[in-house]
Amino acid sequence: MPPDTTTAAPLIGWRGAALALLLTGVLIWPVWLGGAVFIFADTASYLRGGQAIWSTVGDLLGSLMPAASDGGGGNGGASGAGRLEVNQSGQSTTGRSFTYSAAAYAAFQAGGAAAVVFAQTWITVFLALGLITPAALTRPWVLLAGVAALAVATTLPWHASYLMPDLLAAAVILFAVILATTFRDMGPWQKLIVTALGAFAVTSHYGNLPLAAALVAVALLVAALRRRLGLATLVAGAIAVAGPPLLNLGASSAVLDTASVAPKRLPILLARSLEDGPARWYLEDACPEAPLAFCDIFGDEVPENVGAFLWSGDGLKNVTPEQMGRIRAEEFDLLWSAFQAYPVEQTTSLLGNAAYQTVLIGTGDMVPATGIDAQFRPARTGPGSEARRLQRRFDSIVPWGTWIGAAIVAALAVTGRLTGGQWAALVVVAAGLLLNAAIFGGLSAPVERYQSRVAWLLPFLAVLFLAEVTRQPAREGPA
Repeated sequence: MPPDTTTAAPLIGWRGAALALLLTGVLIWPVWLGGAVFIFADTASYLRGGQAIWSTVGDLLGSLMPAASDGGGGNGGASGAGRLEVNQSGQSTTGRSFTYSAAAYAAFQAGGAAAVVFAQTWITVFLALGLITPAALTRPWVLLAGVAALAVATTLPWHASYLMPDLLAAAVILFAVILATTFRDMGPWQKLIVTALGAFAVTSHYGNLPLAAALVAVALLVAALRRRLGLATLVAGAIAVAGPPLLNLGASSAVLDTASVAPKRLPILLARSLEDGPARWYLEDACPEAPLAFCDIFGDEVPENVGAFLWSGDGLKNVTPEQMGRIRAEEFDLLWSAFQAYPVEQTTSLLGNAAYQTVLIGTGDMVPATGIDAQFRPARTGPGSEARRLQRRFDSIVPWGTWIGAAIVAALAVTGRLTGGQWAALVVVAAGLLLNAAIFGGLSAPVERYQSRVAWLLPFLAVLFLAEVTRQPAREGPA
């Protein structure tokens, strides 16, 4: 990475990369003190998917070199694209991000579970450093105190220690804030690096695609209103929004039967509508006579909740790849039909779930594990472990830290202390928090981890704003 060549974002360079390493080591303190990383039920799926992706890549490369691939075989089961169609139990696979799965598996093989959380936290921290201006750097003690507060009283260290792509949703929001604020004044290499990291964050989860599409549009609009919208900013936004779906289309075309912007996705939206009511009511009337894959599979026994539809033995868990493909193909048509039949109920449930998600903050859905073996089986800790004690102790602290940070930002705003650049950052972060709640809580399910992974951005803004508000005028940098 070349050295910094501009004063707009002095920490996007070698110095910032090294500082991000140090800060990452501090922020994942729950790993060091508790002796465990935090996992979710989907953690193993990402790692298994990464293993299948790398095995498939090996098979594809081997097919280009027949003389070197006489051994054939693979993992003693399905080979090539087959590993991405069915799992070791012969069940239909469900999709995870190609890029995150592949990167997480590579990091896991290189350094274990801690290497995965360290790498994704470094990306997020490095992008956050892109918002620290020369003016803020004149108040290093404010920044240092702010880092301590973020590390103790917010959700950041818990998601930094989480072996899931959740934290990278915050990286998507940070990238959008950079587009609206400091991006125009960065050097060429800085712009390239920030764009690459932002695009990777977008690819890390299928839900990040709509989040980025809407949020980048907000960021570009804010930049245009501030007369800071240049061609490079437009190109960077386009790369982050259009690049990931094009990547997924290419990858799925190469190794799967059907090209898709969200390969092998779970029908989460349909599951949410089933639990909220509209899709369930519509299908109870339509099945079993309607010519739908859903009706062929479930008949008149329409699942009543997300768990029964996605995870139970009578749900999609044991359907064939062909049946799962048909369900995916008809999902959006079903949702549209359900909406037309019950527009008020569907809209009310969406808004209610999104509103609840906005304020749902804590360390729930995170399970400490002292290790993950070669088959991706976690060694979960007991209820009396140090990791769980730390988690319980801080679960009641992090909401307070979040709302205190939000109150500081609000106080600075209503007293007229914010600059144009600070208002731009606040508008984009606020839009990101609301969009995150709507997309992940409203369309999927309101759970603590969805909003907690981005809620720490409000205290982060409080730290930045306080550092700039109390800056030393003699060393003030460009706005």
